[in-house]
Amino acid sequence: MKTVIKVLFILLITLKLIDLFICGLCKILIPLFIFGLIMIIAFILEIF
Repeated sequence: MKTVIKVLFILLITLKLIDLFICGLCKILIPLFIFGLIMIIAFILEIF
């Protein structure tokens, strides 16, 4: 019975870490994506 609890606990920790990792990535990637879009729009406007 103890091994089952241990496995569940490890799974919970892994999920938490993955969740934190994804949140961190979103916090970095979304501003980069917005910045990239702004740069592309500015570039297109410069051409026309």
